[in-house]
Amino acid sequence: MEAALKKFLEPQSVAVIGASATPGKGGNDIIRNIQINDYRGSLYLVNPRGGEILGNKVFKSISDLPAGIDLAVLVLPASASIPALKECAKRGMKAAVLVAGGFAEVDNQLFFNQGVDNVSILQTSAPEPATLLLLGTGLGAAFYRRRRTTK
Repeated sequence: MEAALKKFLEPQSVAVIGASATPGKGGNDIIRNIQINDYRGSLYLVNPRGGEILGNKVFKSISDLPAGIDLAVLVLPASASIPALKECAKRGMKAAVLVAGGFAEVDNQLFFNQGVDNVSILQTSAPEPATLLLLGTGLGAAFYRRRRTTK
């Protein structure tokens, strides 16, 4: 397997940027799915509040993370993803998965125009109500969002 894809498919360490303590939010569902699928690598969480989520230490910023994490899973709005990707690159991360809304409105060249050119980006998109990410054996960061019903 190519080294570039290995970071996506067989990451030894994963950072969830935008981790959430709130059940039902994407940043919480992804952590739960990673845990349920018995991921054996190192898991790092980032949320400005810090503390602990689902038994894992939470770092307050990407810059607080150890260097060289294999994969970043960004659960952020599209507008926050570019600055976060830059920070991930500074910390030595080489692969990132974006779990965000709003990319349909973003120009395809935006990442390169913003200087984010040294991180491999896997962007998935699916029509609502579902978004699915398959990141590799044992990681299981699949994410499914149910359509909200209005009354």
